Amino acid sequence: MRLGLSLHLLKTLGERWETAYDELVWSARYADAQGFMNIWMVEHHFMETSTAAPGMVLAHLAAITHRVRLGYSVALLPFHHPLRLAEEMLLLDRLSHGRADLGVGRGHTPLEVATLCPAPEQAVALFNDAVRIIQLAFQGEPFRFQGEYWSFPEVQLFPPPVQRHPILWMPITSPRSIAFAAEHGLAPLLGNRPLEELQATLAEYTRALQAAGHAEERVLQLLDRAAVTRVCIVADTAREAEAIARYELAQYHHNFVLNGVPVGDPRFPRYHQEWPPLEDPLETLLYRRALFGTADEVIDQLRELERLGIRQVTVGLGSYATPAAERRRRLIRLSKQVLPRVQHVRLAS
Repeated sequence: MRLGLSLHLLKTLGERWETAYDELVWSARYADAQGFMNIWMVEHHFMETSTAAPGMVLAHLAAITHRVRLGYSVALLPFHHPLRLAEEMLLLDRLSHGRADLGVGRGHTPLEVATLCPAPEQAVALFNDAVRIIQLAFQGEPFRFQGEYWSFPEVQLFPPPVQRHPILWMPITSPRSIAFAAEHGLAPLLGNRPLEELQATLAEYTRALQAAGHAEERVLQLLDRAAVTRVCIVADTAREAEAIARYELAQYHHNFVLNGVPVGDPRFPRYHQEWPPLEDPLETLLYRRALFGTADEVIDQLRELERLGIRQVTVGLGSYATPAAERRRRLIRLSKQVLPRVQHVRLAS
């Protein structure tokens, strides 16, 4: 099992942007020193609870860290010119001495799509072309491209990558996404699902890899990167951890709901506020959305994911309603009580 850390330039309710920056820098340095596998930053726009330009932040983190891998996940490909994004990722790879990782997605938030996507009706074609272009760019050689949406004459991007042919990640949430990820050799990011659904999705993805004709070594390499993201709460008692998890997940859940309302909905502009804890059954919280309990219980939950074939877990430690000092305290506790007992950093090559 490998643990990564989900970070945001996250402005907490009632706190200053300077506090958000200071906390991000401290967390990155701490994760690097403690031996976390990677730091992941997700791309979202027009909100205080995420980062609009992860590449810029990760370039800064590359200068202040030494070992931890730096992940942009997920880059919303239909919102970018793929050559420009590829150039940024090549530069990040060079600045970090080969520590750059990339996850890719299509985007779903209505406001983002309506505002940033040049052709929303062709988002699938934009995404499909962009994946192929980024993979070509990381070969470090001149290439030309003729796709469904993007076409251009021979180009070569600079600087050349440190990593040649790196593995990209992609959320797999439907038969179409599973088939695409398998065909193009993209590692699976699995969503918030019950454990038996995670296992079934991984099995379907494995069959799709084999049907695509990948060699056994490549199949094992991709499966070794199967990953999920979970809110993680370690507390003195299971009851305390559950109460915190219910509160934190409510903030994520309601923020996600608001992000999905149609453009022009009367709830725009969105004002962030605290929401009451979720009342979902314990099993739903535990198996779909969070890891929580005492340190021993969280370790057991991680090992159960590992038995299902999950090799990487990216943990989030709080929402926009959680004070920065509390997120810091949770990270220290996780790194001391859980990380040394589960972390194995070797990747299948």
